[in-house]
Amino acid sequence: MKFADLHLHTTYSDGFSSPEEVLREASARKFSIIAITDHDTVQGFLEADRIAEKYGIEVIPGVEITSSSGAREFHVLGYFFDSKNEALLQGLEFNRNQRFNRMKRMVEKLNGLGLEFHFDELWKFAGNGEVLGRLHVAHFLVGKKMAQSPKDAFERYIGKNKPGYEKGEYINTEEAIKLIKDAGGVAVWAHPGKDSLGEGFSHMLRWGIQGLEVYHPNHSEAEISNLNYLSQKYGLYVTGGSDCHGKGKDRILIGEIKFPIDKLELLREAVERCV
Repeated sequence: MKFADLHLHTTYSDGFSSPEEVLREASARKFSIIAITDHDTVQGFLEADRIAEKYGIEVIPGVEITSSSGAREFHVLGYFFDSKNEALLQGLEFNRNQRFNRMKRMVEKLNGLGLEFHFDELWKFAGNGEVLGRLHVAHFLVGKKMAQSPKDAFERYIGKNKPGYEKGEYINTEEAIKLIKDAGGVAVWAHPGKDSLGEGFSHMLRWGIQGLEVYHPNHSEAEISNLNYLSQKYGLYVTGGSDCHGKGKDRILIGEIKFPIDKLELLREAVERCV
């Protein structure tokens, strides 16, 4: 059986592997298809797509859009969209600018806590990529010996409600879903987990979500069972991916989720029928 991993990050966002390194790892683990789903940018996908033939892997268009609805944050995965769609690209650019300004405010808060460093140092550490995120901050603090580990950095400084935390304000969730659909793609709720048991699910249905990321390393067997049930009941697509960030997190996750190609082909065929 052939498999896909539909949730992978690169150095273009908060992953710690280049697109080619992701392809090399995917090839070593015998994946046939992958989706580069960087936060709020398609540049990782475009680079991987240019060199994918070298590794015998198909790279499908992917992105993970960070979105806001009131006080809540939702992540929306997009697949099979037109990567040159102007409205989508403008929405992603808006989010990147929001992230950039958020990180500047977080640096100011951290400076106020006695962690003295300049924003430009953090930007350089992140590799001057497309997207700057808290995972970059966590590893930067470890490198500056201001935290013992990324986990320590989150628990003491930059996790939600911690003294260095700053809430992000991103594109509206309903608009994020619409941008993906208008670009010819399918919109999937990323790692819904326990959120699918509450009002978040009813919101997502109302906003037009088309699929659920059922298979994810953080989902328990009970959550997977519930998500499969909801997908069947409401006619939603099923996807799965490792959400691998390379060495940015505790362990390399690629390979932990092997999504069957036949299920992906059902999604591809549905998208093609709508074109």
